[in-house]
Amino acid sequence: MKPLAESISKAELASEIARLTPMKHFRGLDIYQVHGDDAPRLMLEIGRIRELVFRGAGAGRGEARDLDHLDTSQLGYKQLIVWDPVTEELVAMYRFQNGEHALTGGDEVLRTSSLFTYTDRFRKDWLPHAIELGRSVVNPFAKRKTLGFFAVWQGLGALIQAYPQLSCFFGNVTLYKNFPKEVLDTLVATCENWYAPPEPLMQAKLALKYNSPAKPLPRPEDDSPLTRMQALKEALAAHEARIPPILQSYMGLSNDIYLGETAADQDFGDAYEIAIVVPIKNIAPDVLKKFL
Repeated sequence: MKPLAESISKAELASEIARLTPMKHFRGLDIYQVHGDDAPRLMLEIGRIRELVFRGAGAGRGEARDLDHLDTSQLGYKQLIVWDPVTEELVAMYRFQNGEHALTGGDEVLRTSSLFTYTDRFRKDWLPHAIELGRSVVNPFAKRKTLGFFAVWQGLGALIQAYPQLSCFFGNVTLYKNFPKEVLDTLVATCENWYAPPEPLMQAKLALKYNSPAKPLPRPEDDSPLTRMQALKEALAAHEARIPPILQSYMGLSNDIYLGETAADQDFGDAYEIAIVVPIKNIAPDVLKKFL
């Protein structure tokens, strides 16, 4: 494993930020979208923070920065970033890619294609109007880190408004190796059962597919996003474990998000990835309104 890269100076980051136009403001934080080539020093710092956080969870790529060709190629991802103009810190980040780019650039422009096979239905009816999300991180050293996830969701709301053709977000939710196996198996079995799509959309590649031997938890009698989260929290708490924050934030949107099959991610510290599709129309209206 290589040593973590040195941080980029605040002055250099602020200089590149100054050339960008915010998509949105949220409680004193500024939210931007940017391509890595247009802000190379920011991109380096994003990669450093990502690797720092992922290593802490037992994953990461073992490089000085978590960066790949998808961050910088011509048809590469854009970065959704949350910036604190007072402390001149990156607070949170997410990268995203238009699914329609796969129609011209091939599936390889999407990170999920290395883990999952897209069904014909997904490719035809969903992908052209979808945005893939990945590499969600909150900077643990940012002064206003507690607002990180909230601000990122404000950014996703801005994407919904910026891309009127958008029908869904999709990607994968990471389950890190530091989960006890019993917890991992319960999470996988329960997510795949409670949130199964009406028909397969993204299927784990056969060599990577993970089949949980556990039985799913029973659905709550009063079946709502809140009661589901509470039931899962209680089950994991018995093993001194918690629901991954990003998964919990998705669970809070609606009972009608889709969690598909699970794949082993050999390029990401052997973590496990659950396929996820979030139809915009299925998000509870009162929840969606908070982000728009």
